[in-house]
Amino acid sequence: MIRHITNLYPRVNYPTHGIFIKEQLQELSKSIEIDGLIIKSLFPPLTSNWKIYHSNILKSDEHFQLEQIGILDFPKNVALCVTLAQINKSLSKISWNKVELVHIHYLYPGVLVTPFLIKNEIPFIVHVHGSDWNQFRHRENLKKMIEIALAKSKAILFSGSENYQNANINYGNKAILLKNGVNFKIIDLIQAQKELNKKWIDLITVANVVQVKGLEKLQIFANQKFKVPVRINIYGEIIDAGIQEKLLELFIRSENQIIFHKTLPKNDLIRKLKASDFYIHTSIKESFGIAVMEAMYAGLPIIATNTGNIQNCNENSFLMKTEFNSITEIGDFIFEKERNESDKIKNIESINELSLSNYSEKLINIYKNIENND
Repeated sequence: MIRHITNLYPRVNYPTHGIFIKEQLQELSKSIEIDGLIIKSLFPPLTSNWKIYHSNILKSDEHFQLEQIGILDFPKNVALCVTLAQINKSLSKISWNKVELVHIHYLYPGVLVTPFLIKNEIPFIVHVHGSDWNQFRHRENLKKMIEIALAKSKAILFSGSENYQNANINYGNKAILLKNGVNFKIIDLIQAQKELNKKWIDLITVANVVQVKGLEKLQIFANQKFKVPVRINIYGEIIDAGIQEKLLELFIRSENQIIFHKTLPKNDLIRKLKASDFYIHTSIKESFGIAVMEAMYAGLPIIATNTGNIQNCNENSFLMKTEFNSITEIGDFIFEKERNESDKIKNIESINELSLSNYSEKLINIYKNIENND
């Protein structure tokens, strides 16, 4: 059995948070036996208390079935040795007899589990999904532990090319590039019709209203006149109301619109996505780029910041990356001659390899190679 450890899990009020982890684990569970440990903060995210849950990953359930096995204090508020003692006590409550390998998602807080794994000689791999590679390796209270964990790990997986290339110098064949899988099947299954004879262009984004999502960049649309007005629809939980209020005020006298919507279930969100004209992505810090790839697969042209794993999305006539410096450039892209069907097909084909089934197959092969080399 492979035990996965992650700090991400599906949250009811978040449009994308943890969904990709859930979907990837459920895809894996079709082929191999797995379960999970979720180390999660209480809502809201910046609370000082974290809980540890044990989860059986069920194929058909909408959410993980969580069984609480421990609670700990966030390390910046309490000595790290105390936190590790709390974790060891929690981990000792569940059986490890059937666990052949542990797959740790994220350096932090996953690295806090590694002293227990090393002590009990349980093999593990570390999966670096994004910015955590640079964010946590140099923290004084974690640096030594991370160095030991990476040295003892059977493999270090990277979802982004840049971190992989940097790590390959120091870790050689132990470093493996594995881009995240995306659930394209749900997009194929859902049908949606674009509104006919409408008097605006619909731009859609899926982003919780927080600073790192860069939504303030959308203010460049407020006082701009286009051939046809644009309507920007934002789906996500409101966490920083200040950004929302600022944007709404800027658009009061604009012929363009900005509308904030509550989070929708995934199926309804895909339906809105497919009925839109463009996907706009403003994040200033983006680990995965999954929302962009979903929009590409849905056939939408993309306006996106060139950050994180978005840089790995293939560029063609259907995709434009911009730093939102030039509203003229964005306007030209929106109103350029109509894109033809072959462009859309190329766009979809360029990301087909990132399907969940391909991701699962590659990951299982990595597990088998580790087992064969032991």
